[in-house]
Amino acid sequence: MQTKPKLLLPIIVFSQFAGTSLWFAGNAIIADIQPPSSAGFANITSIVQFGFIAGTLIFSLFTIADRYSAAKVFFISSLMGAAANFVLIWLATDPGWLFVLRFITGFFLAGIYPVGMKIAAEHFPKTLGNALGFLVGALVLGTAFPHVLRSQLQGLQWQNVLLSTSILALIGGLLILIFVPHSNSRTHLNLKSILHLLFLNHQTFVRQHLAILATCGSCTHSGLLSRSYLQGIIN
Repeated sequence: MQTKPKLLLPIIVFSQFAGTSLWFAGNAIIADIQPPSSAGFANITSIVQFGFIAGTLIFSLFTIADRYSAAKVFFISSLMGAAANFVLIWLATDPGWLFVLRFITGFFLAGIYPVGMKIAAEHFPKTLGNALGFLVGALVLGTAFPHVLRSQLQGLQWQNVLLSTSILALIGGLLILIFVPHSNSRTHLNLKSILHLLFLNHQTFVRQHLAILATCGSCTHSGLLSRSYLQGIIN
């Protein structure tokens, strides 16, 4: 489907926001599925990051987003990440399954976050800096979205947080699949280049995200983690 250039960037940005809402969905519900402890929060955060690192290595080694249509890779990654997140509704209380499914989610986030940037690089080469700025903003908002759901909708059950983020990610993947032109062409900024930039800035992103949560005073609906604990992670 031919999409007007003015509409293409908002679609990509929204899809990036929708897909990355999966990132900290587990953190937003951790107080409801495990006994309150800072270790539980740290473990669920770390396993997603390990999954993301593993995913970026596999995507890079096999040049998946350069060999195949980036739009299709984005959609499949959104579908698989949403599925792993959705299944948590029944398996989240089992620590083993919780870690496995969060690792899978992190793995397929490697087909959303970096690949979304590759799609922007393909379609907006002359205004890439502007496009990437919007995408990074979408990333920050997307990762914060599950926490916003818990804090603003006081009666929302944790299962509905997982359901909402899964549906949102699937919608984002479908929008990319339907409206973004499919192309296997290699751009001057390929996936390996983008992954290199992401690894350089990944620690900064995590620190900034935790700093935002620390400013809010808590990162879960029940206020599980104190501001001082979060500041300890940041430092």
